[in-house]
Amino acid sequence: MWTALSEYLFPLFCSNDGRIVLRAVDLAEIKFAAFHDLGLTDAVIAATIGENLLLTDDLDLYIAVTGTHDAINFTHMREAAGNL
Repeated sequence: MWTALSEYLFPLFCSNDGRIVLRAVDLAEIKFAAFHDLGLTDAVIAATIGENLLLTDDLDLYIAVTGTHDAINFTHMREAAGNL
């Protein structure tokens, strides 16, 4: 399953044929506090989440976005299911 998924996604992210999945990030959207507290990758995620639901196991990212966006933390789900 993972091999098939990788084979599907690789050309979308790693080819020059014009199929672009990721949109360009306007650096003005990235808040300095988020960059400082979360780092580059999580700050970009927080800046580009839009109206989407965030699924994460990163507690700092989850806390950073829950005031303004819908988010689910996988650890909370595992605790609720009695798996932790």
